Amino acid sequence: MMDPKTGLMICLHCLEDFDPNLLSDHMVNAHNYRRVLFKCQICQSTFQERKMLNVHRQECQPEQKVRKRKTFQQILRDVEAKYYMADEQALLEPVSCPICLLELPKYCLKEHLVNEHRKPDVILTCGRCNRNFKSKLTLREHVKLVHEAVEDSEECELCGQKFRSLKYLSNHKRNVHPSGFEPPDIRWADALCDDAER
Repeated sequence: MMDPKTGLMICLHCLEDFDPNLLSDHMVNAHNYRRVLFKCQICQSTFQERKMLNVHRQECQPEQKVRKRKTFQQILRDVEAKYYMADEQALLEPVSCPICLLELPKYCLKEHLVNEHRKPDVILTCGRCNRNFKSKLTLREHVKLVHEAVEDSEECELCGQKFRSLKYLSNHKRNVHPSGFEPPDIRWADALCDDAER
């Protein structure tokens, strides 16, 4: 406890006044207390005074692990090394795809990676809206979420396109109709000009 008038710490056992830095020595020597050590949670160093720990904390920073993203080839090599040394029974055990976390048997993982996640030599194009995609997985997800509308789907009031969720509808409006109006239909504009010339 600190005396507000003097700024000194008061020992609660003997009621003597001490400089705040000397109170811990007094408690150890006069009252058989164990010395309190202040431990850095990062490097596990210990200090006898809190202020020394605070000084240390300003300099001690945790080691930042720099994680580079693995290339597809590195992921494939890791999978081959880890899973293809197994016996036949182990090949039936379920594992998670390191990219999409889909669970499948070990023996299917390499084929899944190659078919679903390898960047194709050609860009895949959606047959309905001509958007380009880099993998079958993202193209299939796009078709399911954007084009395969269900009864309770959300419809864009500007162009009539249907979406599975409000999230996709709002993304569509932000990207396709940023001004809040339907983009002009070129054929309609040409017909209007033809009528005006007559």
